Amino acid sequence: MLDPELEAAARQFAARLAQTPPLAELRRVQEQLQADAEAQRLLAEWDEKQQELLARQRAGQTIAPAEIEALRRLRVRIYNYPTIRAYSEIQRQVQPYLTDLNMEISQVLGLDFAALSRAVGE
Repeated sequence: MLDPELEAAARQFAARLAQTPPLAELRRVQEQLQADAEAQRLLAEWDEKQQELLARQRAGQTIAPAEIEALRRLRVRIYNYPTIRAYSEIQRQVQPYLTDLNMEISQVLGLDFAALSRAVGE
C-alpha cells in the first residue's frame, strides 16, 4: 500500500501533468477520435479484417492477393482520414515530451521511472 501523502502527491502531479499543453492537446484529439463515428467504424473494420486474415493465415489458409490489396486500401483510407491522422500526429509529437519527462523524473528519483511505471502497470 502506498503512503497516503505520497499517493496524494502522485495524484496531484498527474493532474498537473495532464494540464500541460502537449498532454492537454493529446486528450483533446483523443476525445475527437472517440467521438468520430466514421473514424471508429474504420478502425473497427481494420481490426476485424486484420484479425480475420491473421486467423486464416495461422490456420494455413491462403490469403488472396485481392484480400491483401483490400486491406492495404483500407489502411490508406485510415491513414488519410483527418481525425485519425491528427491523432497519429499528436502521438508522434508527444512521444519525445514523454521520453524527456521520464528521463527527468528518473534523474530526480535516482531510478528508471519508465521501467518502474511499466512494472506497476503489469
